[in-house]
This record gives sequence, structure tokens and C-alpha cells, in this order.
Amino acid sequence: MLLNIIHPVNYLLDDCAERDRKLMHFVNRALDAHTKILMHHYGDGNTLTSALQEAILEVYDFTYLLDARIERIATSNYGTPLRDAQPDDISLVEWDALKQNLISHSELQQKIGNASTLMCIGGVLENCLVNALHYFQSYIRHDQTLFYTPELCISLNPEDFHRKKLALESHGVKSLTYEEALRLLF
Repeated sequence: MLLNIIHPVNYLLDDCAERDRKLMHFVNRALDAHTKILMHHYGDGNTLTSALQEAILEVYDFTYLLDARIERIATSNYGTPLRDAQPDDISLVEWDALKQNLISHSELQQKIGNASTLMCIGGVLENCLVNALHYFQSYIRHDQTLFYTPELCISLNPEDFHRKKLALESHGVKSLTYEEALRLLF
């Protein structure tokens, strides 16, 4: 299994002590189970962005997410990697900056490797998390099992999320309760 923590700095948008307690427990259990974890920082082509996000996580007591066993990558604000080929509407200078600071499609594919199960937590459910799940399902591998755990995410627009949840389910992406997700770790 591969656990993806999508844009964890977004946890600060919604103060929820119970979710944060569950998140800490879940991540620590995943680390104890030697689960491979990728933490997706929001990347914008600026080298300071990831460093600032890590500093924010430390200040707001999410230091367990900075464990050395958690691999850090940067994805777009949509929760997706950079294309492998330069788009026509981006200058070479901008493209070089993006390539230095964001993971590419092929690099992410390598990091996922042969994982048959991908779980995503974190991020805003109806935005970057849904986008990341859709990207994995559509462009990385079509035979993996995709899960997400709403209790370990945030939602800023529950109505929009409900609509997108139905779309995810229609494409075979499964929602797990916190307890079900814990059972997947062992």
C-alpha cells in the first residue's frame, strides 16, 4: 500500500481536534507498519514554498508529518504532478522553474511503483484530493485499488464534495471509514 497525504497544510483551514488526533494516530500506525508514505506539498515553482509549508506544519504541531520516513514531493495546487512535456503556453524559463520544484508524471509513476493499493488523505476533499484521486485512476495505473478517508481530510463545501463523491464512486474509488483505513495498515 502507498499512502498519499495531499497538501497537509490545508488542515490549518479547518480547526478540528478530533480529526487531527486521528490523523496523528493513523500516520504513526502507517509508519509503524512500514507503509510507504508520500506527502504532497503544494508546489508553485517557488523553492521557498515547500520550506514554508514544513515550517507551518511544525509551528502548528503537525511535526509527526515531518518524520524522515515520509517522502516529500511537490504537486500542483490541483494535487496533480507536472506533465512530462512542456505545454505550449508556458515559457522555457517558467517550465524550468516548475520542473525544479514539482514532481513530474513519470517521476510520480516511479514512486508509486507496483503498489496495488493507493490511499489518499489530507487536502480539501472537493478540490486537490478529488483531483489527485482522479489523476491516479486515469493516468497512473488503471488496475490499482484507490481509497480515501473523509475523516482524515477537510471539506470546505460539503454539497460540492457530495457531487464529486458520487463521481468518484462511479469510477471505482472507494471511501473508507477511519476504522476501515486502520485495518488496511495491518
